[in-house]
Amino acid sequence: MIGYPYRTLPRSLLAWLTTEAVRTKSRTIPLGESLSDFCRQLELPITGLQIRRLKDQARRLFNARLSVHYVEHLETDPSPRGQRRQVRQEAGQNLLIASRYELWTTTQRSAKTSELEAAAEPTAKPAVRRGTKADAAQAAAQSAAQTGAAQRGAKPTAVTVETSLPSSVTLSAELYEEVTHRPVPVDIGALRLLRGSPLRLDVYTWLTYRMSYLRKPVVVTWEQLRFQFGTQVSTPRGYRHFRADFSEALRWVLAIYREAKVDEVGNGIRLRPSPPHVGRGKRPALNQRG
Repeated sequence: MIGYPYRTLPRSLLAWLTTEAVRTKSRTIPLGESLSDFCRQLELPITGLQIRRLKDQARRLFNARLSVHYVEHLETDPSPRGQRRQVRQEAGQNLLIASRYELWTTTQRSAKTSELEAAAEPTAKPAVRRGTKADAAQAAAQSAAQTGAAQRGAKPTAVTVETSLPSSVTLSAELYEEVTHRPVPVDIGALRLLRGSPLRLDVYTWLTYRMSYLRKPVVVTWEQLRFQFGTQVSTPRGYRHFRADFSEALRWVLAIYREAKVDEVGNGIRLRPSPPHVGRGKRPALNQRG
């Protein structure tokens, strides 16, 4: 079982994928020749542990499905008799993240004794397929060393070449249409600064989205916020913790998104129409420093 994506890595990865889709106008996003190359694109530290985490979270994200369920209670305009009716609106949508992905596959090729003996012949040439120049140099050096060992009568060792194949992900048609037809740009530099906390990333993306269509002041209650951010708390102590955590994350976000007009009130937070953090004409690539 693959499991759900979690914490900050899949959030950063999804932001990068959607930014690249809007920038390149293509559903298929190249992920680089190797995990290290991909980490550099995301400006992540290149360590063995980080690479394993990125590969695991990318696999989880590419197999994930977004399900959105929306319920709203509306009141109709007065009828000729002055009566109003309550209407319950319910809607939902399911979105696949990716329709296809190829993720950092490597191939290993070991040379047998007969192959080493053939390599000792003057006409034999080492075969390196689909590798980099560094792979070819490494394979040639190993082959030369083992050829000399074979000529001296020493027992040869196997030659192993690891070749990184190009990786890519193809976004689902539904997700691609959503992010390209109705894009809400975010500041990639802000995501880098906030990626130490999943809640900070969520608050930032939520706030930039709300400000993109807000036309008049609105108060979002703590109960609505708790529901929107998926926090499963039902006790007074849990509510207090959520409010404190959200307020702290919001302070981080407002320190970066200074144009946002947000006030904390007794029963929630008040949003007032504000300019977007990133203009719709500005869509920097993630590997472009903000």
